Amino acid sequence: MQKYCYIFFLTVISSFGCNNKTVTSEAFEDCFPERKNIKTHPTTEGIIKEVMNDFFAITIGDSKRYSPCNLDSKWKIEGMKVTFSGIEKEIYPHERRAATPFVLTEIKESK
Repeated sequence: MQKYCYIFFLTVISSFGCNNKTVTSEAFEDCFPERKNIKTHPTTEGIIKEVMNDFFAITIGDSKRYSPCNLDSKWKIEGMKVTFSGIEKEIYPHERRAATPFVLTEIKESK
């Protein structure tokens, strides 16, 4: 847990030092607090996809889909290329999901 707090504070501090077009997630609070943290993802490129009606995921290649609980509506544009980072959360046993639960810590549009 301390490791994730440390990563969180480093992310916040580093975002204040940058003056580029990066848009950090407005809410860093964990919107899946009941789920365990599985993996912290560094900056990764992906594409926004509408999986179902108004359910958006960030896809990486053909096999990985992440469902950010704190994805703002301005990012819900089918086919938008993004660079993002965040925390992958656990999927419960016997649970079926369209995408892996995810908490964004940073997102920006990529070209």
